[in-house]
Amino acid sequence: MWKRWMELAEADLDSAKSVFSVDRYYVVVFLCEQAVEKGLKALAIRKGLGLIKTHDLVILAKSVGLSEEYFLKLDELFECYIKTRYIIEICRETFFDEKLAKKFIKLSEDVILWIKKKV
Repeated sequence: MWKRWMELAEADLDSAKSVFSVDRYYVVVFLCEQAVEKGLKALAIRKGLGLIKTHDLVILAKSVGLSEEYFLKLDELFECYIKTRYIIEICRETFFDEKLAKKFIKLSEDVILWIKKKV
């Protein structure tokens, strides 16, 4: 089961990179969060922790032993992810820009690479 979660994580990250090329930065952020969440859940399953039923990236990261240096970045990614879904008052085209999208793609790549080394 963990392998399927990992495949989905990698597919979401690939999709984020593809969407970046068409300037849909809020979708990039959404997909980056999904990639990290699914990757962390894959590792939790692989470690025998079962499927951890939370969307909180920091809780997931702590459960699998990801370094604390990532916690603030993951918290920021999660907060931006929420904005992609629920905050309609912001203008997606101005809040979610190229710089933010690049930052989260890099973070997602780093976390997924770390996970792949652990599984």
